[in-house]
Amino acid sequence: MDAFEKLLREYQTSRFLVVDPEGGMGDQLILLGLEKKLQEMNIHYRMLRVRKSLAINKTLARAIDSVPALQTIIRAVRPDIMERRFRELIPPLGEAFTPGPYQSEDVILLRGGAYLNDIWKGYGVMRLVSKVVCNNPQAIIIIAPQSFYFKETRFPEILQEITNDVHVFCREIESCNLLSSFHYPKNVHISLSADTALYVSRGDLHVQDKPGDYILVAPRLDRESVVTWRLEKMRRTWGTSYVCKDVNLLADFKSFVEVVANACKVYTDRLHVAILAAILAKETYLLPNSYHKNKSTYEFSL
Repeated sequence: MDAFEKLLREYQTSRFLVVDPEGGMGDQLILLGLEKKLQEMNIHYRMLRVRKSLAINKTLARAIDSVPALQTIIRAVRPDIMERRFRELIPPLGEAFTPGPYQSEDVILLRGGAYLNDIWKGYGVMRLVSKVVCNNPQAIIIIAPQSFYFKETRFPEILQEITNDVHVFCREIESCNLLSSFHYPKNVHISLSADTALYVSRGDLHVQDKPGDYILVAPRLDRESVVTWRLEKMRRTWGTSYVCKDVNLLADFKSFVEVVANACKVYTDRLHVAILAAILAKETYLLPNSYHKNKSTYEFSL
């Protein structure tokens, strides 16, 4: 067992509240692995979801797939501008979200990912956790394996309102080194464990064994993007045998799995496209993102 599994085992008979913050398709893969591990350990848990409606994703996906001009526009516009427009269309629940009266939870477990950093500034989830802790003063807090990146924020300040025991897991060494450079009160513990998406196996994904018939290019279209995708050159080289998709705009998780499963080769700067492709034994090329996440996770666990 890794360090994260060992801690779960320690609290195996406890009642868990799993907090699932807003996220994309990769975050659903992370959650799938987390829930698989909880179920394997017979841990009883409830889920608190902080999510945007998938209906908007489905509408955008249909429009983009059916109108070639929209595909061209999306690929041409700067990623940060596209992201800002999408966030205006899909506002996060943020501070408007009020948790219900969750009583008698022994463990509050936050899904892993990369939302507690200065790029995405998802610190509101910690304020939400503080509200839940008010109803559960004895609960311990576990932050499942994450990537962290801070240039402005001191991580201990995010946790300062929580006096309960807090166990923070990093999913790669760069994040662990960063967090270990801060000073914490005695209730905060920093550890290292692999991304929970890696608990997922091919059998969990219910995909058919068939040869892939296209090359998948799955670029980021957000503030983590640093890759220049030379799509015209790809088109000349591969012709109609390649598909370029922003997988976060696919209709649902099943479509996300299928678009990777049906590819013969995958190029991406999305970490969890690469993890999914690796699980499905695809020839995979993972390119860098705007901070250490992709490279450090690759070196630690891929």
